[in-house]
Amino acid sequence: MELFSSAVLFLQMSLEENENENLFARESLINCVFALEASANCLLDTLNLSKKFHDDLDKLTTINKFEFYLNTKFINAKIDRGNTIIQKVEELINIRNRFVHPKLVRINGDYIEGVVDGNNKIYKARRINKKTATNISTLSTDWMSFDAKSAVQIIVDFYVYYFIDICKYKLNHVSGILCTKNRFFDNTADWIISNELITAFKVLNDLNMLKRSFMEIPNEECDIIFITEDEV
Repeated sequence: MELFSSAVLFLQMSLEENENENLFARESLINCVFALEASANCLLDTLNLSKKFHDDLDKLTTINKFEFYLNTKFINAKIDRGNTIIQKVEELINIRNRFVHPKLVRINGDYIEGVVDGNNKIYKARRINKKTATNISTLSTDWMSFDAKSAVQIIVDFYVYYFIDICKYKLNHVSGILCTKNRFFDNTADWIISNELITAFKVLNDLNMLKRSFMEIPNEECDIIFITEDEV
């Protein structure tokens, strides 16, 4: 959830009027995918697998990790690969992979007539925007606040689809899976809910991006929610 918080708060920063909109949008989008990957690993960690098996499963794709968890915990539950939400998640992951494994890209554009910065003409690149499910440009230098907003909305919708619609988990249970965990010897655990995460959810509500909740978040300032091991 630290990565999820970063994605949302960088989105908020990209929406503010400033010259670093592209920078903040990039950070938001990348943290969206990091959050998805971390969430999948959180799920595998709950299965109490052997280290060797866990290491082998780590080679799976992010979506396959989510699906493996379903196959292990439930009899009939499965991810619908044809669902638009899943298609957007897979595309978002591919966009991020192109960013972290960059290749030379030919960029077309035009000089802006009559616009000069010192002795230099201003050259405006044409946005590389393929007609895809996410409608996010394949070029990271194109990413702006609306791209970051699309990316955050994708993972929010995915969390609702996966944890609530498929797993049918209670909100408290999802908090226990996704949030940082400290375990004690008396068989209790504390799930650390930072004020940063609380702020992130307030931002989502303000932007009308959270149609349905996928985890429990306290309304007031709180550092830790205590939950017994049996409850999760």
